[in-house]
Amino acid sequence: MTKVILMRQLVCVLVFLFSVLSFSQNTKKEKIYEFNYLLEYSSTGGECFDKKCKFFKLINSNDNTYNLTFYNKGKDSFNLYFKDLYNYFSNAEILKTDFVKPDTLDFKCGYKNISRNGYANEIVELDDSYKLNYHKLKDTVINGKAAVKFAPIRKRRLKRGKIDVDDFVVIENNPEFKKINFNNYFELEQWNKSKLDFEGLLVFRKIKVTNRNLKNFKLKLVNTVKFKKVLKLTVDCE
Repeated sequence: MTKVILMRQLVCVLVFLFSVLSFSQNTKKEKIYEFNYLLEYSSTGGECFDKKCKFFKLINSNDNTYNLTFYNKGKDSFNLYFKDLYNYFSNAEILKTDFVKPDTLDFKCGYKNISRNGYANEIVELDDSYKLNYHKLKDTVINGKAAVKFAPIRKRRLKRGKIDVDDFVVIENNPEFKKINFNNYFELEQWNKSKLDFEGLLVFRKIKVTNRNLKNFKLKLVNTVKFKKVLKLTVDCE
């Protein structure tokens, strides 16, 4: 009788362990990104060369550490470029119907980890002369709304007393957007280090390009729409 009881207990323990192990194997760690605004931008020059480009950007008005940019790719699909500026990035192509219909986009393991080693890391951390300070130029009005023009100035150039007005951003003063929607890690870090307390939306940008293969370009916000979408990543992929 005792052997039977012990055998039953052993079977129960094995079943419990098996269920726990199975559950742990089937449960993936996921990272959720919520978006609440859709922005439409147009740009001329830069990577567009002589053409006029239009692209869209999903952002979170309270968190500027990630964004999802997408372009038309043919008639039926979008080319998506997701950035978690501190952790992950991903390129994907998706049918427009598959993008618009579901509330959640599941990228699963379709991403890469961001590496900050090498040249880019050296620029940000070691070359102090390259570090920027967002310098306020003047208050302005764009699209009938109050805005502020900022020039990202290298420290070396600022010491010489020269401000390059051919390279600047215009940010609409808007309390709905708690964090400025910069596009890359470097710009975000330099803005944070400038310790500017400003709520708003990036609505215009002009850049003087020194690369001969590219041309000077202007970036302009065309439209802003409230748009809810969720993106999900499985972050414990082997």
